[in-house]
Amino acid sequence: MNENPFERLALAEDLHLTWQGHLLTVASPRWPPGIFLFDLEYLTVERKPGRRGVKVAIGSRGAQIAFQVLRFDLDADALRRFEAFVSRLREHREALRAAAG
Repeated sequence: MNENPFERLALAEDLHLTWQGHLLTVASPRWPPGIFLFDLEYLTVERKPGRRGVKVAIGSRGAQIAFQVLRFDLDADALRRFEAFVSRLREHREALRAAAG
C-alpha cells in the first residue's frame, strides 16, 4: 500500500477533487469558502437520479448527521470517472483500517 497516495480529478471546469493520504480536498468557487477538506474515515458519498444525470452529495459523517455536505450533478462520463476515483479512496480507507488493527 502506498501510504501517501496522491491523485487529482477535475469533474468540471470549476470542480476539482484532490486525494492525498487520508484526506480528500474539494476545490470549487460554487460554495464559499471554496476549499473543503474531508477525512476519508468520515467521508460519505450519496447518489440519486437527477434531471441532468446523477445528483451526488459528498459529506462528513458526524455522530448523528452528515455535515459539510456539497451537492452537485454529474453526467455519465463524469460519474464514471468519479465512481472509479471514489472506489480507490474506499480501497485505501480499508487498507488504513486494516493496518491500524
